[in-house]
Amino acid sequence: MSHHLGLSVHVFSDAGHVGNDVESVQSVGRLLDAQLADGEEDTGTLHVDGDGVIRGCSRGAASLLGHEPYQLVGDVIWRLVPALEGRRLMSESRVDPHLAFLCHCGISFRVLHPDGADRPCRMFIHSVSHDGNPILRLILRNDTHRPNICL
Repeated sequence: MSHHLGLSVHVFSDAGHVGNDVESVQSVGRLLDAQLADGEEDTGTLHVDGDGVIRGCSRGAASLLGHEPYQLVGDVIWRLVPALEGRRLMSESRVDPHLAFLCHCGISFRVLHPDGADRPCRMFIHSVSHDGNPILRLILRNDTHRPNICL
């Protein structure tokens, strides 16, 4: 299976106003799902603010993380990816350089599931702006097929 990452332009309302209600979560989830190529069932997208709060979740990310999208929106990312706890996510409205370096190197991150199991996922991270508010787009890709260092 080949993987493709592309550029896209997004128009959102203020990220701070994205609600946790089911309709808002489904709307953002549909948009995030549409950004991925067909056949990317082992890949998902999250939108996370600078404080680590999940603001949007695709169906693929929810499946990969073992949750429903509405269960993830409003939660903090480090509950799912422990290596991010205490780590600065953004620096001056951009991805923190150390975190960007780890993602660029293809390091796998340990992702926790509700059943107590964990699995390695590679993470690609980009800073995007929604109505002038910086937010991070995290693309998670299942990495169980490739032995690697896992944080």
